[in-house]
Amino acid sequence: MNEMVEVCYKDGPSHERSGSFRPRQRRRRLILFCRSLWNQALIQQVNENHQSKMPDNFVKNVALIREINSNISKVISLYSDLSVDFSNIVQQ
Repeated sequence: MNEMVEVCYKDGPSHERSGSFRPRQRRRRLILFCRSLWNQALIQQVNENHQSKMPDNFVKNVALIREINSNISKVISLYSDLSVDFSNIVQQ
């Protein structure tokens, strides 16, 4: 899964084909997909740290959980933007 996350961040958000249909929406969907993969990797790391029951890993989990929360906030914002874009398309 980490390889997929690396591909998303390497090729994902900055990658847009010229002349593609609604590139902004495609870019947002790709970012959502990549953040989902990244959050899965973070959650997996949190679970591994928790299962280790090592104090240092519990401390690391604080930062990981904050990053997950931040990503979720960004995902909510992107979904909101997509919803507005979709509404505008339907109204046209």
